[in-house]
Amino acid sequence: MDILSYEILTTIKNRLVVLEFAADIARFSFIVQKSISYLDLPQYDDYFSYSREDSLFGFSKSTVLASGIRYPKHLINTEEKCRNILSTTRDFLYRLHLDLPKNREYCLKDDPKTENLVRDSRYRHIGKITVHDNFHFSLLSCLVKLAIKRSDEKLKMIKWLVTFDAVTENARLSNPHVNFFAKYMYPEVTEYAFVKAFFKRVHLFLWIMGNDNPELLEFFLYHLRKNRINFTKNEGSITEPIEMSINLLNFLNIAAILKYQDAPRLPSRACLWFAYILFFKREDLNVESLRELEKQLSPKRYYLLLQVLFIYFSRPTDMRPAEECLSLLWSSLPDAYLSFEEIELTLITGLSSETVKDIYNFYSGVVGVYHDYVEPRPLKHLCRSTVRRTLWDSGVWIPHGIKQIGAPKNIQSFLNLET
Repeated sequence: MDILSYEILTTIKNRLVVLEFAADIARFSFIVQKSISYLDLPQYDDYFSYSREDSLFGFSKSTVLASGIRYPKHLINTEEKCRNILSTTRDFLYRLHLDLPKNREYCLKDDPKTENLVRDSRYRHIGKITVHDNFHFSLLSCLVKLAIKRSDEKLKMIKWLVTFDAVTENARLSNPHVNFFAKYMYPEVTEYAFVKAFFKRVHLFLWIMGNDNPELLEFFLYHLRKNRINFTKNEGSITEPIEMSINLLNFLNIAAILKYQDAPRLPSRACLWFAYILFFKREDLNVESLRELEKQLSPKRYYLLLQVLFIYFSRPTDMRPAEECLSLLWSSLPDAYLSFEEIELTLITGLSSETVKDIYNFYSGVVGVYHDYVEPRPLKHLCRSTVRRTLWDSGVWIPHGIKQIGAPKNIQSFLNLET
């Protein structure tokens, strides 16, 4: 029995405790630093507090200890003390005079002999205590940042940081550090090894989520493409950059992304995400009605329709970026324009006929066409989509590939989605 008293698990699982708070690392230094020396914890807290605004993950002011409990300030110098402090319900074993089954717990100083480690504070039994992979790299990044402010060798210091061999493979720069270092790299740095090493330390998925900077995004995507690095594979994410930007209402990012890739893809979870957001934006929509709408359309058409609804109902103060985003997307897509007949299907979701007409007027006004029924795109447009897809498949930065074709300038502008 674990986690909750009424929940019985069929497999034995242990808690993985990941330390991101400097004082926690000091408290549990007996385990994570193989040290038993005394450390002044209050002073340690004060020393590291200056950096908390510079970090996103791996270097935190959030302790793993439970709130509302007064913990000892002295060093925790036994494994049993570690377990007792991290698991406040552990004392039930002593009250009932129980022993754990053989091999139920392992030495915390050694690598655990079990793979069933879960980073969940509700699990009673501690399997491993470790320092977050990013903690020391975040601290080093803070020090390099301070040094850069006082030095003329800025690029040299950044290169040293991202190529430092002692840094663990999974360590990443926080978003504020990415922005700080990138402003010295953009747009001068083109050295292949330098840029590739920098991208190994950037979690681009998290960076896009936290920033709306189209120029810097284009710089990043250009070097990703130049170094043959696929965005989704590099991030280990099923989310496409276009979907991320639309979800965050960062519509100005779309122009930069469509220089990196030829057109939007259909992410496996995009429809679910759009439906989830729409459900909260509109009280007259419900999950069942959206599921019914899904049955009426192909997965791609359903996705494209939800995307239009999402942009329409987002209603940003300045609609021009949203309109430009939608126009660019449909200039890049080979799919037929949405027809009024398809958008009219949204009536089953509870939307009024006036709202449905307003949605289609918004959409048709942006893309420049009005179709009562689905009609194929012109051959000229399909040729554009084919050329762009071929350039994407060949691994080139799309504007460069279009320029190398040697077509007249008006054709290049057409292929670049400028006309």
